[in-house]
Amino acid sequence: MSLLVRTNHGITLTESRKQIYKDSKFIINYANRSIEKAKKIQNRNNYFITIGTSLICPCKHLIDLWYRINDDYPEFKIKIVPFEENHSSTLNTLNSNGVKLDFIVSPNDSPKWTENFNFLKLGDYKFCIAVPINHPLSKKDKISFEDLSGEKVTTITTGDSKQNQDILNKIKTICKDVEIYDAPFFMI
Repeated sequence: MSLLVRTNHGITLTESRKQIYKDSKFIINYANRSIEKAKKIQNRNNYFITIGTSLICPCKHLIDLWYRINDDYPEFKIKIVPFEENHSSTLNTLNSNGVKLDFIVSPNDSPKWTENFNFLKLGDYKFCIAVPINHPLSKKDKISFEDLSGEKVTTITTGDSKQNQDILNKIKTICKDVEIYDAPFFMI
């Protein structure tokens, strides 16, 4: 089959080559449309789970759990959305930040949160205390309640967390000379 005609005036396409060129363009366009349709179908069958993350509420524990089971749920995709926290706007941020958050991970049992959100317990975590690097308690791997005697302890607002309140009450019972300071939530 001849595709080109060569003359002293140049090269031109034969009628058969013009037909192949026309059909090739059609096939390429058809293939591109088919790929776009396939992508739309694939995205239609994907469900995105939006997880909020922040300095105080990192999503690492939930992502670690997800990686254990994600092969069983290929239609679900994770989208991680950072959000900023502060005492006055955390709940507003979570309720109306322009992005619907399906999940957050929070070390929290505050009634203000449990009124607005459903919580699923992922695990138990050790209660931690932060001290300056040059403080004598910073050298210890574990501290006892008695170690807090004579110290100043800053905690989240009294009554905001039952677990924290129970620990605070125990500190007050065991350490009569401890100074307790309330701090706004997340401002410690």
